[in-house]
Amino acid sequence: MIFATRAMATGAEFIPEPGVKAALGAVVILLETVDKIKRNREDLRDLCTSTFEIVLILEEEVQIHGHTTSLWLAGLLENFIS
Repeated sequence: MIFATRAMATGAEFIPEPGVKAALGAVVILLETVDKIKRNREDLRDLCTSTFEIVLILEEEVQIHGHTTSLWLAGLLENFIS
């Protein structure tokens, strides 16, 4: 749809009516923005899923290994922040 609208906007250069090219250009920008928002939403959903999976893995490790895992994670976080 974006490709077709972009092609129409390019072809609108040959239409003598003022504003047609600008209107089609605006539609192209709108469609591109909607497409980016949709992709960003999917990326955010994937990030949240991955983060939740990591939290579950960490929780399981703490339950299995107890205090030593907590110390190990604290050390990792300290190195990460530094």
